[in-house]
Amino acid sequence: MTRSHVTLPLDHVGLVGPDIEAMIAAYAALGFTVTPRQELMGRDSSGQLLPLGQQSAHVMFRETYIELTAFAPRPDHHLMPYAQRYDGIHILALASDDAQASHRQLAETGIAPQPVAEAARDVVYGKTGQAQFRWFAVAPDDFPEGLVCVGDQAPPDLVFPASAMAPTNKARAIPSLYVSAEDKADTATRYGKLAAALETAGAPCALQSGDAAWRRRFALPEAIAPAPGLLGIGIRVSDLAALRAALAASDATLLTDSADEIVIAPHHACGALLRFHE
Repeated sequence: MTRSHVTLPLDHVGLVGPDIEAMIAAYAALGFTVTPRQELMGRDSSGQLLPLGQQSAHVMFRETYIELTAFAPRPDHHLMPYAQRYDGIHILALASDDAQASHRQLAETGIAPQPVAEAARDVVYGKTGQAQFRWFAVAPDDFPEGLVCVGDQAPPDLVFPASAMAPTNKARAIPSLYVSAEDKADTATRYGKLAAALETAGAPCALQSGDAAWRRRFALPEAIAPAPGLLGIGIRVSDLAALRAALAASDATLLTDSADEIVIAPHHACGALLRFHE
């Protein structure tokens, strides 16, 4: 079974659902360490920080993270068009050393970036303080799989403290993401162009495009991340046996449990297929 692979500089991947506490409980049950939920703030044109009506919690890795987020539905919220489709992965955030510079780079290569926005959130794990973000989305018509965006965040030692990275399931990194694609070659071309335009360092992550045959491997119904959509997360663990032990107390449905991988059904992971491997 063939797939198209494109390596992207991942900042984080985000799941969107209606109940942040239920999302936190679901990932804690799978053996992840989940940070406390926090309100996200946006900065207006005068520089004032205002609540976005959105709360997030995080599963932290060394250079990236999984964001669990819920928001108060309103027509003008940037996640509304995606959340209306299904609960699951709707955010693919790519890393930048300088969001303003990346914005210029993409514009010069013909990838239409939307305006740069500023945001912040309080960090209450590890060091405490306020993390600052600058980010922009790319044209949704060109990247319909989800909210595909580029951003920087500071300071890094506040956002990624080692103390927040001690999951009982031994998860260590996100080396791959899985996307439902109607045309794998087109998906690879679009994301390859985006990756080439970003002269930034981030956690290298392979975007793998799967077709209907790939979905049949895991018996996934069409309602789960229909194409085009972000389907799943590949997670590297240091010890599959320790992961099995961590999952023993949960009621998670394992689509695959072999010497090489453990795959968890999306309905136990807030709509995301989770594939664990060493």
